Amino acid sequence: MKNIKIPYIIGAVILIAGIISSAVVMRQPDSNTVVISRDGDILYKINLNNYDKAETIEVSYGDEKNTVLIENGTICISYADCPDQTCVKMGRLRSSAPIVCLPHHLVIQYTNDSNASLDGTVY
Repeated sequence: MKNIKIPYIIGAVILIAGIISSAVVMRQPDSNTVVISRDGDILYKINLNNYDKAETIEVSYGDEKNTVLIENGTICISYADCPDQTCVKMGRLRSSAPIVCLPHHLVIQYTNDSNASLDGTVY
């Protein structure tokens, strides 16, 4: 009888750990400052509170480009000429999970401190 309970206990622990991990990853960010970077280099640092109306930023990578839309305190990639369009399908940045365009090496993510700079890159 004890051997039957062990898989249920292990399954419950894994389920609880998954729920807690998901809650941590999908939590709302603490700031409204967003960093747009490519290959670890910061291209733009944007405070979303400073944009009252919709504005776009064109980010080029060689002959390819992404169009970043800032609107109503949110940011998204509205156009990309990459083949898979995953970055466009990700929608608006609402959590700590970043928007990534792998073909163009572009990352859009929240940053904790509007005055902080990038302190390191891991390859």
